[in-house]
Amino acid sequence: MRQMNRLISLSLFILVIFSVNCSKKKWKGTVEEENGVVVVKNPKKPMYGEDVLSMKEDLTIGEKEGREEYIFSGIHGIQYIDVDDNENIYILDDKVSNIRVFDKNGKHLKTIGKIGQGPGEFQRPAYFIQVTPQKEIMVYDPPTSRFVLFSLEGEYLKQISDARIGGVPTEFKKNSRGNYVGCILKGPPAIELKMFDSNLQPGLTIFLESEKPSPKGELTVLRPHLYFALTRNDDIIWGFSDRYELQVVNFKGELKRRIVKDYKPVKINEKEKEIIRERYGRLATLGMRYKLDFPKYFPSFNSMTVDEEGRIFVGTYEKTEDDWEYHDVFDAEGKYIAKVLLKATPYVWKKNKMYSTYRDEEDYIFVKRYKVTWKY
Repeated sequence: MRQMNRLISLSLFILVIFSVNCSKKKWKGTVEEENGVVVVKNPKKPMYGEDVLSMKEDLTIGEKEGREEYIFSGIHGIQYIDVDDNENIYILDDKVSNIRVFDKNGKHLKTIGKIGQGPGEFQRPAYFIQVTPQKEIMVYDPPTSRFVLFSLEGEYLKQISDARIGGVPTEFKKNSRGNYVGCILKGPPAIELKMFDSNLQPGLTIFLESEKPSPKGELTVLRPHLYFALTRNDDIIWGFSDRYELQVVNFKGELKRRIVKDYKPVKINEKEKEIIRERYGRLATLGMRYKLDFPKYFPSFNSMTVDEEGRIFVGTYEKTEDDWEYHDVFDAEGKYIAKVLLKATPYVWKKNKMYSTYRDEEDYIFVKRYKVTWKY
C-alpha cells in the first residue's frame, strides 16, 4: 500500500511538472543592441492566445434620461476619462464644459467647472483630462488657449497660458517630476512630440513630422498619427503610425528601447470607405466640399495605452464583423505577449480595471468599467 501511495505521489508530481512546462510559452522574437539602444523585434504571432486576458463589465455610468449629472452629451460631445488612486472617476464632457466626478461605485460626487471666463471656468475644454501625479486635475481649454488646474476636491488652483507651447496641444501629460510631455499640432501642418519643464519652458523635441498637403479640392483621410503614453517611472512610449514601431524614451529624452512588430497591413474596404464618407458628409452641409482621398491601407495602429505593470496596449484596425477591435499587447520589455479583442478603446487601466466609453445605437454615451484578469 505504501509503495502504491509513492507511485501515485510520483505520478502527480510528474503531471504537475509537465503542466507547468506546457503552460510556459516561448517568445519567438529577438533582442539586439544597435548603437547602444535595445531593439526588440517581435513576430506576427504573440506568445499567448486570446484567452490569456478576460474582461468582465462591472460598472456602467450614464442614463438616457433622468438625473442631469448622469446624462452625457451624446452626438456632439466627446468624453475624456481619468481615474485617481482611490478609483474615483473623472469625466470631462466637452460640450457642457464641466468635469463630473464619480466614486468607484458610480455615485456622483461633484461637478467641477462651468462655462465662463473667470477663474475655474472655461469655454469648451477638450482633447484630454489628467489626474496628475501631483494630485491635480488638468484640462485644456482651446478657445482661451490655457490649461486649467483644480485640486482633487474641486478647488480652482491656477491657469497656465499655452503661449510657449508653439501650437495646439492635443494630448498633454505631467510626469512625477512635475515636467510635461505634449503632442502638439503646429503650423504649417505638422505634428510634434515635445518635452517641457515644470514652467512650460520648451525642452527637447522627441519627434517632428510635417504633413504633406492634400491636392487642391481633395481631403486626405486616415493619415498616420502620433500616439504616446507615460509609464509609472516617467518613461515616454511613443509611435507614429506610418510604421509599426514604438520607441521608449526616459525622462531625460534619451532613447532606451525600440519595439518593432512584424505585421500585415489592413486594406481599407468599401464598407469602411462608406462609413468615412458619411462621417465627412457633415462638411458638405457647411459648404466645405471635398473629394476624399483614401490610401490603400489603414495606418499601422490607432491608439496606445499603458497599464500599471507597464504592459503596452496598441489598438489596430483589425476587427471582427461585429466591430470588436484587436489590440496587440506587449509586456514592459516590449515582447509581444497577446492579441486580444476589445469592444471599446481603452482610456485608462487602473488596479486591474479598464475604463472606456460606449455609444449605443441612439448615440447615447456611457462610461464603462471592466474587471481585468490575466492568465499567465
